[in-house]
Amino acid sequence: MEALHIIFLSLLFISESHARLHLSDYPSGYAFDRELHESVLDSELCRKQLNHILFDDTTLLLQFFDAGPRIPKGVLTGNLKSLGNYYQCLGIRRSIDEATTIDGKYCSINVGLQQNVNAISVPEIDWLQERIKEWQIYGQTLLLDDQEFLKDFVQKQSSLKHYLFFGPDIEGSTRNDLDSRLGDSSALAGLQFTLGICIPKACTVDEAINSIVNISSIIHYKENLCRLPNDKNWVTADYVAINIATLLNTSDKPGKLECLDGVRALAMFWVLLGHTFYIIPFVGSNLLDLLEWQENIKGIWVTGALHTVDTFFMLSGLLLVYISVAKFKNGATVILFEASLYNRISDGPLWDLAGTNVHRCREFWWTTLLYVQNFVNPHETCVGVTWYLAIDMQLHIISPLVLYWMLGSSKRSTWSALIFAMVASLTITICYIFLVDIYVDYYTEYYVNILTRCPPFFVGMIVGYCLRVYRNKEFKMSAILSAIITIIAIGLTFVAMYLNFLKSLSDWDHEVFGNLIDAFSRSVWCASLGWIIFACVNGYGGPINFILSMGLWKIPSRISYGMYLVHFSMMIAYYASEVEPVYFSISSGLFRFCGFLLITIVLAIFITALVDVPISVIFKLIIEGGERKPPPKSQEPIIPHSEINEKHINKNGANSNGVVVDEAEKSKMENSKL
Repeated sequence: MEALHIIFLSLLFISESHARLHLSDYPSGYAFDRELHESVLDSELCRKQLNHILFDDTTLLLQFFDAGPRIPKGVLTGNLKSLGNYYQCLGIRRSIDEATTIDGKYCSINVGLQQNVNAISVPEIDWLQERIKEWQIYGQTLLLDDQEFLKDFVQKQSSLKHYLFFGPDIEGSTRNDLDSRLGDSSALAGLQFTLGICIPKACTVDEAINSIVNISSIIHYKENLCRLPNDKNWVTADYVAINIATLLNTSDKPGKLECLDGVRALAMFWVLLGHTFYIIPFVGSNLLDLLEWQENIKGIWVTGALHTVDTFFMLSGLLLVYISVAKFKNGATVILFEASLYNRISDGPLWDLAGTNVHRCREFWWTTLLYVQNFVNPHETCVGVTWYLAIDMQLHIISPLVLYWMLGSSKRSTWSALIFAMVASLTITICYIFLVDIYVDYYTEYYVNILTRCPPFFVGMIVGYCLRVYRNKEFKMSAILSAIITIIAIGLTFVAMYLNFLKSLSDWDHEVFGNLIDAFSRSVWCASLGWIIFACVNGYGGPINFILSMGLWKIPSRISYGMYLVHFSMMIAYYASEVEPVYFSISSGLFRFCGFLLITIVLAIFITALVDVPISVIFKLIIEGGERKPPPKSQEPIIPHSEINEKHINKNGANSNGVVVDEAEKSKMENSKL
């Protein structure tokens, strides 16, 4: 028991010392060819081409401006992006003489809303003057008349704090960021337009903009990135992925409890649904509508999806005890794909969102393979959703400290170990949450922290042990009492979701109560779900068991691991391929979810059939020495004769731990007595 205590204290210490790495320090893995971008720059050629465009070729000038930005559509609903026309820009190519060809280059810039637009001077081109006047009128309206509106927009961004799955470029503002921004003299200090512009490829952004509109000392902007045709450089990972991708993945088969198929499949569907809506804030055009919906109880069927990962932790602990086998997973194939060929499946003005994922995997793949990505550089995780796999692996490494007291011991020792582990995990979680300001970095300090995620796992171990004890016993309970407990359990799941919904609201200001919700809600959720599973397995599930045990869940349940690995990267690729901001609505979100679900199932089946199953068979043949052993007569665990304590064998053939003894072993014991 002291060893368990030391392990938890060590994890507490480790969680306070997260390694911080930055992608900017690892340029070699960048998703786009920087050498190509630098090689095409030529200031003298740029001036020559700009002069030709501005004064000698009005048609070409119109093409460049037509592929550039407009006033963002739907600014008053939160859209601050005008992406221009990405493919039109990269398709521009005009020869002006035998030695010179003007090609388009797509770039994006961030422009703050607080600008002195009245001082801008532009060439005497009528339609260009009209365009600038439109921006001046629109900008003045925003800056002078809509201060309170935009302040409210910034304030509502705090409701995104619980959507922290990736790094700083995706996770949104922290509470401290919001406080500082709202405390500035202007409410617009943190708001910027993202504009897509089209310029000649020989020019830098500064050269092109200042040649057309003299704004160098007037408007402040920041260049994001530029893109050229065929600028995705080939790296070693691309060739490796092509040659050996089918040799690197393996996973385990799911448990044999029928109702778990439904639980696992529905939980995976809920993850997909939540992520479908989660990405929209980063590419959406009507963010205020989305934020308003998130702060409405009507959206809890999506925002409540955060509990699904706790469901997987609980199932992991349950199956660990029920079948006494730790599940060690490997997602190397997905990591390799995301570091390489993933960068080539599509493109678009928002592709930097996917390109950042590629960059992460090229540089920090090792943290994911070693299952330490929640401790080392959690904001730059390769395949972001694998933070769950890291914690799951870490919990399996810790679990033998509890299993040691369970296997081959009395019921009293087993229950003592389980209860101690559960109480210890909850105690450490509560102390950690109240001692550490988790809202400074909610994602790192809470969301992907093993100290706050371990209680559901130990709840699952308790449920798994209860199922094991009654594996071959009849569990007797009044049908009315069982129904009442089931109704209470279902009610508690809704209470847990509702409390987390309240805590996510932008005007929430109850720190102590919020900490209690963070400490207990996940355990309450898993305990309630654990009772439902126990009732279903023991014949008290009624219609719930009928639904969860339906055959239609078996395929998605068996491939759920593959679905989890591939779904988010596929969604990022889809949204990053959009050529303009995505409009948020419930119907369009559900339509996308249906498409994502279908594609995810197909991809997961492909991975499972061509990678997972063959490698599992190979490892099985290696372990078993090439011999095909006949299946055991019973699906129950077989305990060696030397490990059986005959004093604890009951009339049902189970020892005090509920572990069923093989019939052959029972016969040997009977003969030995004679």
